[in-house]
Amino acid sequence: QLRFSLDVFQQDRYDILPEISAFGDPVSNGTIPSYLGFNDLPLFNQGKVKNKGFELVLGFTTKDNKKLQFFADANIFYSKNEIVYNAEAPQFNNGLLRTGYVIGIPIGLKALGLFQTQDEVNNSPKPIGANVRVGDIKYQDVGGRDGKPDGIIDGNDNTRIGNPFVPNFTVGLHTGIQYKGFDLDITLQGVSGRTVYLGGNYFNQFQNSNGAASALALDRWTPETSATAEFPRLSLTGNQNNYRFSSFYQRDGSFIKLRSAELGYSLPASVISKVRLTSGRVFINGTNLFSIDKIEYGDPEAFGTGYPSLRTVSLGLRVGL
Repeated sequence: QLRFSLDVFQQDRYDILPEISAFGDPVSNGTIPSYLGFNDLPLFNQGKVKNKGFELVLGFTTKDNKKLQFFADANIFYSKNEIVYNAEAPQFNNGLLRTGYVIGIPIGLKALGLFQTQDEVNNSPKPIGANVRVGDIKYQDVGGRDGKPDGIIDGNDNTRIGNPFVPNFTVGLHTGIQYKGFDLDITLQGVSGRTVYLGGNYFNQFQNSNGAASALALDRWTPETSATAEFPRLSLTGNQNNYRFSSFYQRDGSFIKLRSAELGYSLPASVISKVRLTSGRVFINGTNLFSIDKIEYGDPEAFGTGYPSLRTVSLGLRVGL
């Protein structure tokens, strides 16, 4: 009646093409000085990654002679990878380096909230050329050429923020019950250890091609909403400060979803025999019926892919001739 399995693994990979750096260039290109005149260098098979984790499966099923039939299968999967070697160029800010950290960790500015006063704007570091005003996003001055804050916000202030889009922990549960012709089947899934980014036209007000604003503009910063605003002030023209890749638009992408559920009833033999059938069952089922998550603006799985999980509900009859 009980089932149990445990897989523990450690995988050491090598000869991997290096991933793209924070600035969109292959990391291998960054190790060669630009004054040598080499451009568009090929990617090299020089990356090394260590991956380890486990998968645990537990199951239980009642005996066949029981009137009440029940089963449950649960699985837990956890993995953690580490970039062992990535051929990265030295950086003024060590937060730009990916070696020693997980694959796909986001690199961006660390946000400190929104500017609330003009004095705060005047006395804080700002991006060069940006017209920063009260209600804009404030960023942390991580470091300059000497590894210390230099009073400006530029590429050297990018650092590791949040978690990758791919979760490192997944749990699933498939369970069902049968009693006197009725049956119920449910599948649940949960993930954690991932971060999603609120980017695109829906979040960048008036910055898209048609110059429109979404309903989120109602949550913008104004002098009246300064204590509760979820997003920076509105900007009709291109904003050099508020739409930089930063932790301000990151959210916890963990969720628990009811992937599928089906409720059915098998017709008794006394009924189906009258219509010369061997079996008959009516059922109603659905997929992605609900989600428990921390994202207020849509499906947490859709961020990064653009395609939300479809919710479906079906009613059916299955017969055997």
